[in-house]
Amino acid sequence: MDALALLREDHRKLERLLEGLERPEGLDRAQHQALVAQVKTALRQHVDDEGIFYAAFRQEAGPRGIGIGLLDTGVEQHNLIGTLAGELAGMAPGDDGFNAKARVLVERVRQHLDTEDTALLTAAEDVISDGELIDLGRRMEERKRVLAAQRELAAAVEPLTGSRAGRLVVALAGAALAVAVALVVLAGRRRSARGRGRSTVLR
Repeated sequence: MDALALLREDHRKLERLLEGLERPEGLDRAQHQALVAQVKTALRQHVDDEGIFYAAFRQEAGPRGIGIGLLDTGVEQHNLIGTLAGELAGMAPGDDGFNAKARVLVERVRQHLDTEDTALLTAAEDVISDGELIDLGRRMEERKRVLAAQRELAAAVEPLTGSRAGRLVVALAGAALAVAVALVVLAGRRRSARGRGRSTVLR
């Protein structure tokens, strides 16, 4: 799947989560808090994916100045959304200001997704080649798998973190995952460099 298709799929998933956050009727306090955590994780994953995508877009668009303003706006929106999501995750349903904060977060995320769907992703189709979009999609999927494995490992070793052996396991696993992420990024850069080299030869 190419990067644009992946991002649009992420957008639809986020919209479904936002609908639940906006209308939490029927959820008890624990379920509501779990939904907030799910929204925060989905937003973090979305921003991670777009970090890869935005960097490629900026590299391709930079010399021509196409869409740079949209990218800068997107980065600002990411920062604001991350702050709001962190603040909401630190609150509990029923706390003073929780519902108001949730409404602001939903509004800001929807505004961000709308900007990307109607302008940024459309502009990217004209700036980034089909081959590069497919390569970016692969890198984003690889990163998702690494991050999913990291979350599963963290959940599995959490009961062990009170012991010295447990802390060692966590440290070693974290180092292994850091190497895996670095390899994903390096592989992507090599593929991009090879692709640019081939396009130069063809021209």
